[in-house]
Amino acid sequence: MGKTFAFGVPLLQRITAGTAARPLSGAPRALVVVPTRELCIQVTADLTLAAKYLSAEDGRRLSVVSIYGGRPYEPQVEALRAGADVVVGTPGRLLDLCQQGFLQLGGLSVLVLDEADEMLDLGFLPDIERIRGRSPPTGNPCCSRRPCRTRSLPWRAPSWCSPRTSGPRHRTRRPPTTPPSSSSTAPTRWTRWRW
Repeated sequence: MGKTFAFGVPLLQRITAGTAARPLSGAPRALVVVPTRELCIQVTADLTLAAKYLSAEDGRRLSVVSIYGGRPYEPQVEALRAGADVVVGTPGRLLDLCQQGFLQLGGLSVLVLDEADEMLDLGFLPDIERIRGRSPPTGNPCCSRRPCRTRSLPWRAPSWCSPRTSGPRHRTRRPPTTPPSSSSTAPTRWTRWRW
């Protein structure tokens, strides 16, 4: 719940703020890509809880929809047709529904890769690239082709991120070390990339 809320609350605030780039019309404004269906279910439940009291301008409740393989397409397609402001899904099923025309990513304001290192380990890089390629163009001068996105990634991910970044738009920091009496392992190095 804590990690999901760390990106979920700002995500929800960004798409529901009065200054949001695109109004909430029932078309997806945020996409959270996760590696497994279990994580998809968990993230959907957490975001639904966080969005419990949020609504669109027309008074409709904010909807969070889960899209993952291993279950029939029909309920997922119906949920998308009914209106999905936030979509949480696994790469394969997301791409399937995009290719069939049921999921439109042209109106996205936010794209989150949750557990990006695990997705890379599982071989989802081509799917992530195709999903990223379907994100809308922007007029932002720092990123002329795609919306600027910031991600916190473990140290293994920079080899994937390096060719996709431009200029010195990254910074690295190490979390504070834990006391020696703790049983935890050495701290993980996290890199924040912007492209």
